[in-house]
Amino acid sequence: MNLNDLLDLREHVIVNKSQLEQIIHDAAIRAAQETVSRYVVCHPRPSAVTTIQAAEIMGRGYSTVTLYIRKGMLKRNAAGMIPIEQIDKMISAGEEWKQLRNY
Repeated sequence: MNLNDLLDLREHVIVNKSQLEQIIHDAAIRAAQETVSRYVVCHPRPSAVTTIQAAEIMGRGYSTVTLYIRKGMLKRNAAGMIPIEQIDKMISAGEEWKQLRNY
């Protein structure tokens, strides 16, 4: 449902301002979710990334990610890349992974 559809509905359905704002908000969220879904399909994530890419994804510096590798907290695959699953696990652990520097 787009904005024009909502404006057409306005003539047929009586809603208050708050309800209309919620309808528009929900439509905007759905549109954003559809856009992200299309982007993901067209731009699949890599299975592994370089150390620099890992640092960018994690919001850490190159030297910090290198330290994680040296301490065995991240492991490179046979091609020297870091599997994206390892990065996902560290990020999904929330704030805890930021404390791993003291590991």
